[in-house]
Parts: sequence; structure tokens; C-alpha cells
Amino acid sequence: MLKIIQFIKKNIWFLLGLLGIISVLGLKWFKSKPKDKTTTGNQLLTGFNLDEQQKIDYNKISRDLAHHLGTAYSPFNPKHWTENDEDVYNILKDLNSDDFEVISILYFEVYAKGRTLTTDLASLLDDEYYQLLNY
Repeated sequence: MLKIIQFIKKNIWFLLGLLGIISVLGLKWFKSKPKDKTTTGNQLLTGFNLDEQQKIDYNKISRDLAHHLGTAYSPFNPKHWTENDEDVYNILKDLNSDDFEVISILYFEVYAKGRTLTTDLASLLDDEYYQLLNY
């Protein structure tokens, strides 16, 4: 115990400086807000030559798919444990293959973070709804 007190007395300024740096960095880390997913999605869609309304529609569809499949939530959230198969089918039934490709890119890059849409559809949708989709 005596050695610890001597060490603190000897290095008090160093320890206070280190504590100050850690607290400033920690405060910056806690205050930093996550980037808006819609903004990230719009930045991703700039290479597709889409107008603003199409960007909004694609972002909304991708966000809704991640929500209804439950992939937008952490595994500890009960919303992650179930999926709304009929809602997912109703969203996807009127899309053509080009729209589906753009939405699957947004789903992978922004809203479901690394989960592919085709794999999630195959594994999470009930067979009756999955067979009705032609992707």
C-alpha cells in the first residue's frame, strides 16, 4: 500500500493528465451522434443517377424491409425475433429486378449492415410467401 501511495505522489501530474485526456476523449465519443441512415443511403445512391423522390422511395422500402424482417434490430430486441411475412411480400411483389438490385444494395450496406436480402428472404420468409416471389 505504501508503494502505491509513493507511486501516486511521484507521478501525480502524469496521472492527472492521463485522466484528463481519457475524459475528454470519452466525452467526445459519447457525444458523437451516429450518422443518419437516410443520408448514408442517399450518398450510396448518388452513383445510380436517381432523382430525389426515387432516393426517398428506395430508402423507405429498404428501411421497411429491414424492419419487417427484424434485421434492423439487435438480437436482444424482441422485434428481431419475428418477421412480418405478409408485409414483406406486399412490399416486394410489385418491384422489378432493377429496383430489387438497388434495394438489396441499400439493405446490405445501410439498413441491415452486412446481411444480404436474398439470403434473409430465403431463410426468414415462410415458404408460401417465398415461393410467390420471383427473385
